[in-house]
Amino acid sequence: MFPLPGRGRFRRADRSDPARFRIRPRRFLGNYRYVRLRWRLLFAAIDCLGWLLLGPWKLIQFGLEKGRSNDAAGAAPAKILVVQLDHLGDAVISTGLVDTLARRFPDARIDVLAAPWNAAVFRMCRSVRRVRILDRNRFGGGQGWQWIAALLSCGWKLRRHRYDIAVDVRGEFPHAVLMWLSGAKHRVGWNCGGGGFLLTASAPYHRGRHEVLSRLALLRTLVPSAGETEVAPRLQPPARSVRSLELRLADAGLQPGSSVDSKSFDLLQSPSSPLVVVHVGSGTEAKRWPAWHWRELLGRLIVSHHAAVVLVGRSEDRAVAEQVLAGGALSRVVDWTGNLSLPELAALVSRAHVAIGADSGPAHLAAALGPPTVALFSATNN
Repeated sequence: MFPLPGRGRFRRADRSDPARFRIRPRRFLGNYRYVRLRWRLLFAAIDCLGWLLLGPWKLIQFGLEKGRSNDAAGAAPAKILVVQLDHLGDAVISTGLVDTLARRFPDARIDVLAAPWNAAVFRMCRSVRRVRILDRNRFGGGQGWQWIAALLSCGWKLRRHRYDIAVDVRGEFPHAVLMWLSGAKHRVGWNCGGGGFLLTASAPYHRGRHEVLSRLALLRTLVPSAGETEVAPRLQPPARSVRSLELRLADAGLQPGSSVDSKSFDLLQSPSSPLVVVHVGSGTEAKRWPAWHWRELLGRLIVSHHAAVVLVGRSEDRAVAEQVLAGGALSRVVDWTGNLSLPELAALVSRAHVAIGADSGPAHLAAALGPPTVALFSATNN
């Protein structure tokens, strides 16, 4: 239950909540999404300083733009840059936004600035003209502070491409700096990560909102009439990867799954040998399901439903797959962890009757490609 206006600074828990006696204070400077107070204070200070320094210039720019002709102000963009440097699952969620930008601005060139680990997602988007890769960024890990120099250099080099619009889907202060350095005329992002003074438009931040709806909020800063269906993730595996996957399934003695209607599919009424894709890994240890749980689930799928199971994951997940398969007695299970490219994984998932995995990039990929998907969430995400 939330307090009425003027009832104080605390939120009271619902009476049905076992933790109802906990009193949780509202966040100071709650417009920032950071959990730690020191980060909220830091970026509040940066934003105050930024507005003091750049505020007068922004007012002058606003006046100059008001004085331009309507034709110039309403000109369609020729080049759009989308900045997506974080995780694989977030990149999958952004595919609908990228596709809609291409449809709403058909004469514009759409480029994506991606990370090495999520670039393949955007290469599967037909609407993307070019995928640029920033090898070093803060999500890579083990790079110290070198990513800062790489990001600043990248932003400056992007100036020569003269982007009309740049969009940061995450809401990061370094990304706002990158877009500002790129010289993009219109810079769209969030007001929750710091650097709002470097943006020309920002979407309102709502804690706990679904990420797809957050993409919609961003899109509506450019296309006010955009609807929810326009930001649904959309991917299509390359034909070459589909052919390669079919050959691998045939070599493993598994028949490719027939097309699946995700609305009416029922495992109990499935084909005699449904194809089940299981992603045994996770991004963090806290999200990882125990190996013996996977083993029991696989046993039930095989015994009760005669399923053919393919284990997938990164090369780092091979140890987990070995634990799942330890002891034998699990027939009709193929271990392909670390052996599939992302386009091949997409092709496999699109042929599956069911996809199962932890809260991770492959789960987002499966949800975008259509098969019934079971995602296992841990206490790291409410």
